[in-house]
Amino acid sequence: MAKAYTVQARSVAKIVNFASRYGVKADALYDSIKLDPAVLVDPDRRIPFAQLVALYENAAGLSGDPCFGLHLGESIDLTAFDLLGYVVLNSQTVGEALKRAERYHSIWTDGSRLALEINGATARLTYAYADPLIAERRQDAEVTFALITSFRGLAADAD
Repeated sequence: MAKAYTVQARSVAKIVNFASRYGVKADALYDSIKLDPAVLVDPDRRIPFAQLVALYENAAGLSGDPCFGLHLGESIDLTAFDLLGYVVLNSQTVGEALKRAERYHSIWTDGSRLALEINGATARLTYAYADPLIAERRQDAEVTFALITSFRGLAADAD
């Protein structure tokens, strides 16, 4: 039996809210991934990660913005990620923020992984999908890396 990878259901709100700027109705997005919006009422609910990734892709199509994920990622407030966001925001440096994001990312989702490798003055951040069946993932990847660039407001010292 395949593992069911999940993500905080609260992740849906930022996508739906951003898509509404393009005139996309929430119901159209929910219908596109067969999501019952009633599940979004419970703040502790988790949904399939693949469903969220599909929501990003469908939002891009419905909005007509092929760079939907990039544009959303540029506008997200890190506090939308609850504990994960606050831990990152309370980092003293970009290096510390990246280390904390890697460490606590699984609280938000187990459907993807962040890995930080530091070798001297070089750092490499990898974002990988746990579910090999997720093929269309451009928007999710772009929102993730656009969001990570928002760490630039922290001190630039490497740890």
